[in-house]
Amino acid sequence: MKNGSRLAALGGVVVAAALTLSACGSDENQGTTAAPSGNIDCATGMVNAAGSSAQKNAMEEWVKAYAAACSGANLNYNPSGSGAGIEAFTQGQVAFAGSD
Repeated sequence: MKNGSRLAALGGVVVAAALTLSACGSDENQGTTAAPSGNIDCATGMVNAAGSSAQKNAMEEWVKAYAAACSGANLNYNPSGSGAGIEAFTQGQVAFAGSD
């Protein structure tokens, strides 16, 4: 019983530390769209993708940067959820799927 209490206390400390460290970030993240680096194999036409809604904001920024580097490409990301994105990908409905 004593070891269980120690583990619970240790778990609480770990959770508190993780929450504290996650609060240390800055909210000033706008205006910093990074351009893709390296060789880019640009697609042409419409490229459809689906997946995680948690990745929606990151995908929007990536799409902007990709479109700036590849003027003939149009990317459409549907944040339908990881499971729906994977299913759409395995059924050949989208070119790629995002999952977390």
